[in-house]
Amino acid sequence: MGNGGSKYGEDVGVFGDLEVNVRGGHAVAGEELRGQAYVRWNPRKMDHQTQYRVVVKVTGEEETSVEYQRDDDFYDDGDGPSTRRTRRITEYARQRNVFYTDSLLLCAVLNKRSGRRDLRLPFAFALPPRLPTSMIDPFSSGRSWCRVQYKVEILLEEFAGPGAGGGWFSGSNNFLHAIPFNLYNPPPHPSRHFPVDIPPKSEVVNVCCCFGQGLVTIAAHLPSGFQASGSAINVGFEIVNNSEVDAESIVLRAKESLSWTAESQRQSREHVLAENRIPARDIPGLMKRNSSKEAKESTTKLIPSASNNQHMLTVQLPESSCESYQGRLLSVRHSIELEVVTGSFTSNPTLRADFICFRLPGQAVSYEGSAAPLVPSAPPIPPGWNPVEVPFTAPPKASAVPLAQQGATGPSPDLQTEALVQALALSFDAVTDVKDFVARGGGNNISPQQLASILKAVKLKLNQPLVARELMEIKTKAITCEHAAAAAAASEESTRGDVVRALGPFIVDPENAERVVRPQLSPFQYTLVEPTLRRYNTSP
Repeated sequence: MGNGGSKYGEDVGVFGDLEVNVRGGHAVAGEELRGQAYVRWNPRKMDHQTQYRVVVKVTGEEETSVEYQRDDDFYDDGDGPSTRRTRRITEYARQRNVFYTDSLLLCAVLNKRSGRRDLRLPFAFALPPRLPTSMIDPFSSGRSWCRVQYKVEILLEEFAGPGAGGGWFSGSNNFLHAIPFNLYNPPPHPSRHFPVDIPPKSEVVNVCCCFGQGLVTIAAHLPSGFQASGSAINVGFEIVNNSEVDAESIVLRAKESLSWTAESQRQSREHVLAENRIPARDIPGLMKRNSSKEAKESTTKLIPSASNNQHMLTVQLPESSCESYQGRLLSVRHSIELEVVTGSFTSNPTLRADFICFRLPGQAVSYEGSAAPLVPSAPPIPPGWNPVEVPFTAPPKASAVPLAQQGATGPSPDLQTEALVQALALSFDAVTDVKDFVARGGGNNISPQQLASILKAVKLKLNQPLVARELMEIKTKAITCEHAAAAAAASEESTRGDVVRALGPFIVDPENAERVVRPQLSPFQYTLVEPTLRRYNTSP
């Protein structure tokens, strides 16, 4: 019944179970995590000084390990004179980061005088609305690996007696039972899905690495920047071949990149999740040609989502895909890669862009390429065991105080923004946090510098356009081109156009866009932003 001290034999111990594990399921962020703790207690085995309490704790953590080699200098004292030599030594760096924890006191005092025998203590945790999904590197090898894991620990803790305090025997008589479980996030709301126009990219096709044969320009379009694992990704693309080389095939790949650190050691790994290849002859217009006008204009005017000439290609994501994530020790990125294969001895023009992958509740977590084993529940309850049930324990509900009611006048806008920026550094749902910030009255009369600091603090950069959209719900604001320029400069290069498009309808001085905003955007991005300014703003 749990591990720990053994001086009481089997008469004292602790174990427990979780409802989600008993049902063979999983926990979902934003819902309750319910379970039960069982304490086997025999007061006749206790002395008068020993006192225990029952605590349950839920923990979410990143854990990483990196295998690396280093040079070690040593002196060889063999048969001859001492000689300095160097040898290679394999080392292992490991690190943990606890990003979420909560605890409940189920029973304050258990001692010889408590009169209790065996206990059953139900409990429940209110999980935050969004947390990292359980994951592990499916291609881990050797001692280099990374994972996100959750567990509930039930502790029968001695706080008075020989095993209490900070002495030699501290914790020696504690009993601990750990219960791992899998956690998923609810799917993102449909309002978070937004189309992604990938800027065109022109590449020189080289023969034998150095002889240029002209340009190939590629542009692509994703209906949504959010894709579910196990779903099909439909990519619309358009290609202008202004080279002297025929295209042989078009390849679409979905890739997953993991990188992690442990004690300053870094490891990274990228692998292909799915691939689809089609012959170029199935797509008209990909053979070599001499027209240059279309290729010259393609850097700004090739927009597949608005073109009748776009072609479609699909790849199927496996259910074992990890969820896109940016943490302190571990990051997971997903991207699509469109490649034009031009044949041997020539370069292959390639276009790449990121997307956010999310997992659906119930999909199995991958463990070294295989499905995760079912987590066992608690050990079987002994026959005829009849514990006393203690009243249900749940955490107190915190009451949110609107910013406008904090003090007589509330904190200054600068302090509000600074607090939000600090919260976003630890947040796993920047969009919801910003939405709550605006609903509480934050961000009024936001300055360009404040807007830039908020966008820069967003960890998953593809969420920056969504954060910008939520900030435009601020009641009192005067968004200018200076705001748009600061927001673009603070955003990831691939999201700048979408960030400014979110601000476009609210810009009060669109006549300055050419001078202030345009230098911060690529020609393609400004092509997408400009109609938004003309459509929604009619200032002279």
